[in-house]
Amino acid sequence: MGTYLLGLDRQGATRAQWAELQDHPWPPQDQYDPSCCQPIAEVLQHYFQGHGIDPAQCMTCMLPEAPPFYAACWNACRMIPLGHTINYSQLARNAGNSKAIRAAAGSMRANTAPLLVPCHRVISANGSVGGFAGAVDPTSVEVQLKIRLLEFEIVCISTPIKPDRNRAINRESAVCA
Repeated sequence: MGTYLLGLDRQGATRAQWAELQDHPWPPQDQYDPSCCQPIAEVLQHYFQGHGIDPAQCMTCMLPEAPPFYAACWNACRMIPLGHTINYSQLARNAGNSKAIRAAAGSMRANTAPLLVPCHRVISANGSVGGFAGAVDPTSVEVQLKIRLLEFEIVCISTPIKPDRNRAINRESAVCA
């Protein structure tokens, strides 16, 4: 699915993006520190290997500061189960304001940690995939990536997983195990 960048900003908030979709500069490669996000990186590695791990349930990542409703939308989005979708209206309702559908969509557009805040799981009310990473053209690289992510997750949840290949996420201690 491409190169997925993972890092921390100056405030310690997790940032993530596909290299080909990045809209802001990342540090030069010689400044990368593979150990800075190790627990999250391990969860993402298992996710991309198809082990049915849901990166959204990795609570060791801190999200950046955001307006209260955006933060509520990001938290509501993290509760969408792996391989499932909701629409923007449902997201707004789950975030506490059923009338704020456009703001809910805006919060997904402003998401700086895709997969950890799985905005690809939010689709249009008519059942179409809607936009992704600011793009709405169904033929765009961004929307095609959203479709691949949704298809990938359906395969992940429909494939039996051997317990020894899977790393569980411990919600009680809010850390990746």
